[in-house]
Amino acid sequence: MFIRSFFAATITTLIVAYLIPQSEYMRWRLFDAEYGMWKAKTKLVEDATSKYTNVVLGDSRILAGYNPSLNDSESTVNLALGGGTPIEAFFILNRLISSNSNVSRILISFSPTHLENADMFLHRTIVFKFLKNHEVDDVLENEKNENLFKIDKNEYIYCKFELPMCYKPYYKYLLRLGTIEKNKEMYRDTYGSKGWHLFGVNSPNAMPGEVARRRFSPDPIIDKYFTRLISLARSRNIEIYFYATPLAIKAYTAISKTYRSDFFDYIRSKSSDILVIDGGVVPITYIGDGSHVNHQGSVFTTKYINTNIFGLN
Repeated sequence: MFIRSFFAATITTLIVAYLIPQSEYMRWRLFDAEYGMWKAKTKLVEDATSKYTNVVLGDSRILAGYNPSLNDSESTVNLALGGGTPIEAFFILNRLISSNSNVSRILISFSPTHLENADMFLHRTIVFKFLKNHEVDDVLENEKNENLFKIDKNEYIYCKFELPMCYKPYYKYLLRLGTIEKNKEMYRDTYGSKGWHLFGVNSPNAMPGEVARRRFSPDPIIDKYFTRLISLARSRNIEIYFYATPLAIKAYTAISKTYRSDFFDYIRSKSSDILVIDGGVVPITYIGDGSHVNHQGSVFTTKYINTNIFGLN
């Protein structure tokens, strides 16, 4: 009797655990605030019109670094993603072009580490269902000949088939009060600012991840999508800029010169059409943590980009 009851309870638990992520309402409760941010980016892409001529693509550093809502112009939008790579950026630009948007200029900005690995591909890109099914299939085609970002194969299978083990890190959020409200607030804030949001805590002396690296080595699949991103932009005569967001001087000088040189040489090797800009250093009062600018730094970088890249006052 006990064994039968235990078996029944286990099956019921697994069924419930499987069904929870299938409900859009429960997904707002299941995931952390990144979910609200990624959903806002999806909506911004869906709502894109010809008014968006200047598009920002990249990861959390430029997500925090460029604030379109500071502009009088309606022509700019920030579609960078926390943990994003050229994979998501390629599909974002492809969606914009497919929807007859009028993109004439893109600003690309990735930290070196997000060209070396896609550590968020499973637990954000896949789990948040940011990519459409045919886009996921496109990525997985590359997996036949490459080790998919060195991801654990079991974990990949769990997430591919939406098994409960994939969502194990998130079930704890079901016990927290106010998760849905926080996610919805993140969604509204990010969407309302046309894609901008701050990252990081008040720890300006922290070091970015690339400080520990000595030679830059891009992931082969990420490299393929970076190449496709650049090729797609060039095929539409879209101006291409690559902007490395600024760091505090202590962090900037702690990065190996060889590593930095390898990184910028790699970016330039993609096309002579890319104008590469190193943001260099800013006062530590502009830094939120080792990798991201704070609000004051965001005002500074936004003004720089508007003036020197987007041609806005």
